[in-house]
Amino acid sequence: MQLTLLRLYSIVNQPLPLTNAKEGWLSLDDEELPSILIFEEELAKKILKSDGLVPIDLLDFFKSASGLNSSDLPSLSHFLIKTPLILNGVNHFRAKASLMPIFKLIEKDENKWADTFVSHFFMGHNDKKINPVSFAENFVRSFFKEIISRELDISADEIPEFPDDVLTISPKKISLKSNEKRLTHLILFLENKLYSKGRDLNEAWVFAALFLGSQSLRSSVAYALTMASEKNIWDDELLFSKASPISVIGRIALGDINIDKLEIKKGQRFFISLSMINEASHHQTEKLSQSFAFGSGPHKCPGRKISSIIMKALLDFWRIHHAEFLLDQVKFTRTVILEAK
Repeated sequence: MQLTLLRLYSIVNQPLPLTNAKEGWLSLDDEELPSILIFEEELAKKILKSDGLVPIDLLDFFKSASGLNSSDLPSLSHFLIKTPLILNGVNHFRAKASLMPIFKLIEKDENKWADTFVSHFFMGHNDKKINPVSFAENFVRSFFKEIISRELDISADEIPEFPDDVLTISPKKISLKSNEKRLTHLILFLENKLYSKGRDLNEAWVFAALFLGSQSLRSSVAYALTMASEKNIWDDELLFSKASPISVIGRIALGDINIDKLEIKKGQRFFISLSMINEASHHQTEKLSQSFAFGSGPHKCPGRKISSIIMKALLDFWRIHHAEFLLDQVKFTRTVILEAK
């Protein structure tokens, strides 16, 4: 599996989409039941909309890769079964329904403060020399803290240290245990604040889902800083198509099915490359009505609007002020995340 994922990472980070696989897919390994990379939009949509393929179980992946079990990762395990991330059917829609009322309130409020937040964040950066990677990391964390502080009417300084990115393809035992500890601390903190305000304690898991989802914005922010002015990308849809928050969506087949000419076997894994699909669409059309950056079908990312609002604010500011900052030279690569939205 690790060799499959390494090959996936290599292909996704090629500068141009593949053109030698006419059917829009290729095998990632030589196993009896090979993992399949999908990079053609219509085929990807059919796979994402199919009831016969469901999100890859990230928890099982983490446990098999690290040698840990659910008892070692109680908070992370609980988080993954309470959010739409790896759920299917009725459970998915029930979990998504629990997110959306709070997400809608955040979207409405965010429209009022996003521009000011972005301006203050940049202007508070005393050094005009920026490392895009670390800057993007701090920006996303500060953005999430702003949401929490406003929603719970608390100081951002009160909010404890966040977990690192737990959705990467190579989870290590040490980092998983560290994230487990930080996630537990964050949940307890949020529950205490919610309790003091007479609110539903389950909202703590909604905020946790928002945070872990917002982490994927780091690559989009870093790309905006490094490439927006050079490529004249000032539209959030176009930016997301060039640097999808989620590069790869994982699916696994529940049974034997056929989609177009693709014969799918039970247990077979599929990886849909959003970044390659988006690049291909821009080579074919001058104007993109909607990027594929947040997935498609029933598991489409519920945080799309929240992401778009902050990215629009960032691009508006950067368009005017980018010449005032000096950027460190970095190579942009797409982080392959087994996100299942």
